[in-house]
Amino acid sequence: MINVQIHKYATGISLVLFVVFGIGLTRFPSGYVATATASLRTTAISQASAGITSTSYSTKTWNETAGTTTYGYYAANVAKNGSNINFKGSNSSSSKGYIYNTSAGGSTISRISSITLTQTGTARAWIGYFGTSKNPTGNSVSKNASSSITWTVTGAYNYFKLVNNGGNNKTSTVTGISVSFYPLLSSISIKTQPTTKTFYVGQTFSSAGMVISQNYADGTTASSTGWTTNYDSHVFTSSDIGTKTVTVSYTEPSSTSVTTVTKTTPYSITVAYPPLNSIYTSYTSGEGVDRYVSGDTFHSVAIYATWGYGANTLVTSSCVFSISGVTKAPGSSTVSGSGIQTVNVSYTDPLSGGTKTTTYPIYLYSLNTLSISTYPTYSVVGGTSFGLGTTFTSSGLVLSGTCGFSGYPDIVRSYSSGFSLSSPNMMLLGEQSVTASFGGKTVSYSINITNLGKASGVTDAQQANAMATYVLSLNACGLSADDVSLMVEEYDYMTVGAKALFDAMCDGDGLVYTGTGAKDRYDYILYLDQGDQNQNEQLHDFPQRASTETIVGSFGAFLILVCFGVVGSAMIQRKKRA
Repeated sequence: MINVQIHKYATGISLVLFVVFGIGLTRFPSGYVATATASLRTTAISQASAGITSTSYSTKTWNETAGTTTYGYYAANVAKNGSNINFKGSNSSSSKGYIYNTSAGGSTISRISSITLTQTGTARAWIGYFGTSKNPTGNSVSKNASSSITWTVTGAYNYFKLVNNGGNNKTSTVTGISVSFYPLLSSISIKTQPTTKTFYVGQTFSSAGMVISQNYADGTTASSTGWTTNYDSHVFTSSDIGTKTVTVSYTEPSSTSVTTVTKTTPYSITVAYPPLNSIYTSYTSGEGVDRYVSGDTFHSVAIYATWGYGANTLVTSSCVFSISGVTKAPGSSTVSGSGIQTVNVSYTDPLSGGTKTTTYPIYLYSLNTLSISTYPTYSVVGGTSFGLGTTFTSSGLVLSGTCGFSGYPDIVRSYSSGFSLSSPNMMLLGEQSVTASFGGKTVSYSINITNLGKASGVTDAQQANAMATYVLSLNACGLSADDVSLMVEEYDYMTVGAKALFDAMCDGDGLVYTGTGAKDRYDYILYLDQGDQNQNEQLHDFPQRASTETIVGSFGAFLILVCFGVVGSAMIQRKKRA
């Protein structure tokens, strides 16, 4: 029994002549991408119906029908050999066993793809002929292989002929012949719609997920992905917004068609602006990011938007930031207070009109300590004194504040402004304390006011009075030699007129020990500077001090004389002994 089967695949129709249940082979050409196949249609022909029932060599013509198409075949010098077919071997062309197709399915067959012949026993040589009409004699390809021979048809041919070329008495016992055809493309249609039919501005067109149906003239179909569209690689812009028509084009590859055939089919897509899905923050916690000291300039963190498609985008510059209902402009607004505060963020997409919000916390540190990092030039530490009556200035003063928030490292801030200062009396000579206040904390530094470089508007009387106040404030018995020198310098810096007025500031009794005037105190300090001073002596101790000084002075002179006498006597005695 000879089984003849016709297989209809996605891309072709295979005629298979089986001897001993031969297996058909369908070949897809390069560039032809199939994702699914059409339903397999098979027509089984018995050896009896094919007419190859005799063990004697004969010829036979028969038809095979698949679907609505009839395919004709002719075989010569063939005979039954059990379940196989013998193809006669001969040196005479007319006596050789061969087979060819008598029709190509009318106008339904585009071209032959491949033919595979399998044989058993002793391998024989074969010749394959290919053309565009039946019983071709040109475009021959000789094969001298073993049990299986395959002809891959590269030309645009829809007719074939296979001839046993083994020579005299070299019969080939064939177990099967498989012939694969490509049908003629008649139309295409969309079998599976693409995954995406709504696109957004900025998005690239994609037909992913779409499967087209290739409809062939013989009634078969195939599903593949080898098409193009008029929007391939297109990036949508605002001018594309609306409904657009996509034209799908499929061209039957030249390797599968005698004549190139292109078919098209349309479908619709919608183009719109991408919707705004959400916004979110992205930052690393730190100073000036989410950690501040009251008075710091507010800085925004990075804000990203998520969309209905594609990558997230940075939208920080278009966001609105606010704290407790007060809008904060990044880089210019300041923060105030202490503790945890919530920053509200809002972003409105100018294209789609959608608005999204998010929040994040910031931590405001409290000022713990205040110190001076840079002293002003006009200060004791700075080394420059103010002239009496000149204008006070704190130029150059820089404060340093240590700020803290529980559980986090301290933040140190420098302040060259924004603090308040106490007002020193610029008509008082000597050192004064200036207090700087900031954030509820205070720190002080000293300034010195001197007669040297006094303001031009200071009168002699004002200068004399300032000198008097200064001298009377001094602890007469608690001064160092440097303090006394400074006092003398201040006196020397006065004008002649101011000195005259100051010199007249005495009680008039002519005794500096008991005097209560400023000039009395001045002279008394000079007197004490010559000897021992009691650090705790006050003004009311002057009389007692005077009598004590007289007694101590006399007793001291007496002791000195005694000492000189003892030393002199000792020296005389040593000289006599010498």
